[in-house]
Amino acid sequence: MTTQVSNKRLLTVLEEGNRLEIAAYLGKFKEFNIIQFDRVLSISQSERIPNLIKQDNGYFKIGGAITASIKSALEMMNLRSQVTEDQIVEIAAQVIEESKEDNLALEDVLLFLNNLITGKCGTIYSRMDIPTFFELFEVYRQERYEAFQKIKEEQHAQNKVIGAMERTNEVNPIDIAMSNVMGRMSDLKEQLKREKDANSF
Repeated sequence: MTTQVSNKRLLTVLEEGNRLEIAAYLGKFKEFNIIQFDRVLSISQSERIPNLIKQDNGYFKIGGAITASIKSALEMMNLRSQVTEDQIVEIAAQVIEESKEDNLALEDVLLFLNNLITGKCGTIYSRMDIPTFFELFEVYRQERYEAFQKIKEEQHAQNKVIGAMERTNEVNPIDIAMSNVMGRMSDLKEQLKREKDANSF
């Protein structure tokens, strides 16, 4: 099952900077304020960054949305030493490039930024730079990867159980043949017994 996402609407909300609507949307991917990676990973492949940037003017739309989101997040953190506009653009470009490695969605970036501004990535003291940003982003991606592996293992275990049940319920031709032979032998024994009883009179 995939989570159908209207990226057109999401991009519009990001452009407008409607933080309340963004927060409400991201809430779909959380439970008790904890990211549910199974929901994030269920986002349709066509709605992930690597596919979105292939659309008409897609790279600039997605790049602009990520740039605006990063800028907004960093401004909310009240850092003494702010990242420059050029650095933010560079970060956004690198995020797009790295999204191809593990097929990230725009939602992944937004959820990470939400963790960043709410302190779930740890305390950020006074400044942020490009290496620090990607060190923290890597932690998010690793958690996402581990969740992906766990889901795969659970699916594999379920498929093994289903396969075993199907094999158990399968009709084995050898078993049928043996059953037929045993049945014929039983009929033959019964016939011989009747003939023996008839000849005894």
